[in-house]
Amino acid sequence: MVTYSKRISVSDKTITSDVSEINDNEPVDILIKKLENIFGSWISTKKRLIRIASYILKCN
Repeated sequence: MVTYSKRISVSDKTITSDVSEINDNEPVDILIKKLENIFGSWISTKKRLIRIASYILKCN
């Protein structure tokens, strides 16, 4: 079982997304940009999402 002890605080961060800087302006690109603003780089975000998904699959 995987437990997470680190809390992610987003209250002190201002989430802003400048749509003009995204090339294709696809919804996926906008989502990735917002996730990067919250969690950091895309690589670390992808690793966290994979861990969360595997945890959810183990619980079911």
